Amino acid sequence: MRISCLLLINFYFAISAFSQLNAVKQLTVTLADDSKSLSYIKDNRIFEEGWHKLPQVVFWQKVVTLPPDTGILNVHSTREIACKIPLKRWNSLSDLQKETLRDSARTLFGYKNGEKVVFTAGKSDFYDFGHALEIIGEAYPIFEELGVPAFYAQSILLIECPGQLKKSTAGAAGHFQLMPGVATSMGLKVNKYVDERKDFTKCATAAALFIQKVCIPNATKILRERNIDFKPSDLWFKLVVLHVYHAGAGNVAAALDAIPNKPKSGSLDLIATLWQTKAASFGNASQNYSQLALANTVILYDLLEKNCKDMCENPYQYAGL
Repeated sequence: MRISCLLLINFYFAISAFSQLNAVKQLTVTLADDSKSLSYIKDNRIFEEGWHKLPQVVFWQKVVTLPPDTGILNVHSTREIACKIPLKRWNSLSDLQKETLRDSARTLFGYKNGEKVVFTAGKSDFYDFGHALEIIGEAYPIFEELGVPAFYAQSILLIECPGQLKKSTAGAAGHFQLMPGVATSMGLKVNKYVDERKDFTKCATAAALFIQKVCIPNATKILRERNIDFKPSDLWFKLVVLHVYHAGAGNVAAALDAIPNKPKSGSLDLIATLWQTKAASFGNASQNYSQLALANTVILYDLLEKNCKDMCENPYQYAGL
């Protein structure tokens, strides 16, 4: 009986591994306005596991494609959308009128008066997906050659794909928005005379090394210390790694510890709970990070379908998925 159980367990894990491998694809495409081929990652688990239906993901898909002269009234904690409003009209309303609209949104979704309802302006002027299409293809082989799944390059560039590349208020810079300390620890020169974060190849290399040497090991350590089961190929685990990349390991650990019912395994539900959890310096921007990664990835797939001459889809061969 024990042998049979072991065989069943091994069979389950074999099927699970095959299923994950089959779900992740490498897309090789030729863009409509270019003759060269570029590669992308398509993770069908976003659709198979229902990530694309989460209200936060739906919300950000709308925000990043909405012009800045229009905004969305939404429940802040869940990102449920009440309505779209022109910015001029919103600004013309009195405080009382705005609060009346917020009350209507609370009533619509069944929340109490204390629930925070906010107006979020469109951000299509910030995101340049055309540029992202090009640079993801350039970053893909840099990450792969360093043994880092290209998923991370693709996700980060989709979040950090501004129309005008700038330093953040915190001092992060480059396409991968590296902080000075992180960049220098990964071998880049950052001083008052030179900033190698501006060099795309060097910045991509430093980002890949940072994920490999710091983010993945710290995400692994955090989850193991809390007895949360995971596989490095799990989509939710990769989102935890992205949060470590953005917020730092200490803040992610604090957020996980702040979850009331301590999770024993990772899942979509764990990430969705993390999106509504604040602790230490894990706040609104940190919560939004993987939401944007998922939302912009869905947008990427749609853009590839619309803007490619040819598309070849193959199983993703990288062992770490």
